[in-house]
Amino acid sequence: MGLPVNYILYNRRMKQLKTPSKGPKIICDLCTSDNWATYRCTDCGLCLCTICKEAHNRQRATVGHVVLSVHDERLNDPKFSNRFQSAAVCFKHPSKEMLIFCETCDRPSCSSCCVSEHGDHKCNLVVDVCDKQSKVIQNLLMQAKPQIQAIENALNRVASTTTRLQQKADKVCAEVNSFVDNDIRVLEKNRAALLQEVARTVEEKGGALRTQRVQLEQLLHDFQHSCRVTEDVLTEGSRNEILALKRPLVRRLRELNRVKYAAEPRENDNIRFVPQKKALSEPKNERLIKGGIITQALCTEKCVLKADNNLSNVWVGSKVELVVVCHDPAGLPYKHGGEEVWAQLQAAHSGSPNHCSPVSVVDRRDGSYHLEFVPDQSGLYSLLITINAEHIQGSPFNVIVKPRLVKHVGVWHCCCFCSSGGRREAVCACHGSMPGGFKGCGHGHRGHPGRKHWSCCGKTSEHSSCSRHEITRRNIERSTVSVYREVTL
Repeated sequence: MGLPVNYILYNRRMKQLKTPSKGPKIICDLCTSDNWATYRCTDCGLCLCTICKEAHNRQRATVGHVVLSVHDERLNDPKFSNRFQSAAVCFKHPSKEMLIFCETCDRPSCSSCCVSEHGDHKCNLVVDVCDKQSKVIQNLLMQAKPQIQAIENALNRVASTTTRLQQKADKVCAEVNSFVDNDIRVLEKNRAALLQEVARTVEEKGGALRTQRVQLEQLLHDFQHSCRVTEDVLTEGSRNEILALKRPLVRRLRELNRVKYAAEPRENDNIRFVPQKKALSEPKNERLIKGGIITQALCTEKCVLKADNNLSNVWVGSKVELVVVCHDPAGLPYKHGGEEVWAQLQAAHSGSPNHCSPVSVVDRRDGSYHLEFVPDQSGLYSLLITINAEHIQGSPFNVIVKPRLVKHVGVWHCCCFCSSGGRREAVCACHGSMPGGFKGCGHGHRGHPGRKHWSCCGKTSEHSSCSRHEITRRNIERSTVSVYREVTL
């Protein structure tokens, strides 16, 4: 069976034809030739020419029909116009109206088809099941209609993103032109490359946005058309017409309700111009390119601070070197420089409540920044690091600055036996010893800390402050630990 009859369009046409004088001329429904209709039968809805009108009035079956001129204003009377409502007739038996609905086959049928094709099926009268089946269609319609607004909102966001992208691209182009004009003779080639990169970026992102826009527009059209047709069927169709169209409407609405679509733009509008971008792959005399186009977005919340030394173990007068590594919102490395990085070491001392130590920042041009400072006072500090006026992850950082580092007077060794060359009199401040008359420590023997340490104080941190500072150089030379200096030599 082909497509079902669109009863809604048919009924609309029939209503439109009730006043043919206001529209195009209509051909007689009964003539074999193209004669213009001048009359209309209000009972059977036929458009008739003058000859067919006289024959219509003489026939026994239609002698009682009311035939009016197409210019007769009574055709606008509801008691006549309502007669033009078509009845859903059976395709196999055109003379019979479909008054029975087969719930097994999910379609209406006439009484003859019900006996011949739906004998053992669950069948009911159309008037009994129409409300129930209409509710099924209505529920699906209620699920589909909110999607129209959601798709329109998504389409607006895509259009807004496309507009902002183009606006920012135009602004970047203007910045590029303004920046390059200062050294036009040297940078003309670079200007063209930058503008080409902007156009390529806009084309790539804009192409993805345009594709998404076309898809959303098509999906919106499908939803609007399907919902409009469904609403027309539910509001204008008769019971048997609703049931006749129920199956294709339900199938279409279910297909649309299962469609997945991206409600957010697939591309962002991030594009900006950054001056002083170094291209190390270029020849030496062309390495400095005055300006670069960046499409990556910087996320300060994912920028991290990397420190070789623990910030809680900083000494007065010692240089502290740190590295800030930048990332984008996806957590990928940010490969561009040129950001405004600010850092400051602040402390609150009793003598100087607003004491601050300067922090130097060096842009490595690869998405990382080198920080360096030398604290001049001990105490608790806060290291503030911001990028583009926003704190990075973990900022401010606590920094504990300890008093000036006391230099070790011993040897940084694994054990006395190894550092002294096997001398029995060599001793170590870790208080380890070995059998056989050895006074110092040895691997795996009693008292050994299990890793490298200082022989003067036993500390296991190489860059620590010596805790044996009360022992003067003179006492060391006179004591039994003089081997410290001999091991050092």
